[in-house]
Amino acid sequence: MTLPDYESAWTDIASSSNSSNSTSSYKVFAHKLGEVPILVDVQVKAIDGPNEGYIFQASGG
Repeated sequence: MTLPDYESAWTDIASSSNSSNSTSSYKVFAHKLGEVPILVDVQVKAIDGPNEGYIFQASGG
């Protein structure tokens, strides 16, 4: 197993469709890799409801 070159901490973010403040749906991370990553793996962890604590692959466009 290969470890990632950069891994961020869990960060709160809101869906732009559920937020009156659209900036809460956009985050920039200073990774210091020196180049734009080829592959980014984004994961989401549910914080409430029946899936609380479940981690799943994020998707969007």
